[in-house]
Amino acid sequence: MIEYSVIVEKNNYAQLCVCHQKALKPENPPKKLQFRLPMEKLCWGCHLKTPHLNALTHSQQVSDEIYETIKASEQKYQIILPLDQQKRIMCVTCHTAHEQ
Repeated sequence: MIEYSVIVEKNNYAQLCVCHQKALKPENPPKKLQFRLPMEKLCWGCHLKTPHLNALTHSQQVSDEIYETIKASEQKYQIILPLDQQKRIMCVTCHTAHEQ
């Protein structure tokens, strides 16, 4: 069973922290994030293994050409498109867990 950390957000609403190893404080972010599961499997803790059509086929290593396109897009648009250790697309490459 996972132990949940609690992070207090604005208006004192408590939110369970099920992804990160420790509750994060927005005013003092850590230099390196630690997660409870490997990044490529993190979303499957709460969501189905195939949350949308072809989701599993996304989890493949990208070609060198696509990798360079991703890196160029990160620079151009000042965004982060994370890949896993094997340069595979994962849920958080396109989907954010944090609402803005």
